[in-house]
Amino acid sequence: MKAVPTAPNVVPAAVGINNAGQVVGSAWIDAIHPHGVIWNGTALTDLKVLPGNLTSEGNAINSKGHVAGTSDGTGFLWNSENGMAALPAITGHNAGALALNDSDVAVG
Repeated sequence: MKAVPTAPNVVPAAVGINNAGQVVGSAWIDAIHPHGVIWNGTALTDLKVLPGNLTSEGNAINSKGHVAGTSDGTGFLWNSENGMAALPAITGHNAGALALNDSDVAVG
């Protein structure tokens, strides 16, 4: 077992892990707003937020290292090539992505 690293003003919360040992969750990067993060065993990657939003959280990570999560009530899919993209939701309702398979199909 390894601890997710901490730094001043960074408080991590881990919620998912893939078979490669990548951990996904959230951290208070700026001590005000939590952001989704991935920890790969050596470094913490900030997933940022969707445009116009303040917070995000990573909820699931698949074997490709792609992340499903929520940014201010909007579900997202993140990957290192394209960053964060909003998932479609029913108009007028908040949505979040809680699980993700290796085909990048998210549910939540």
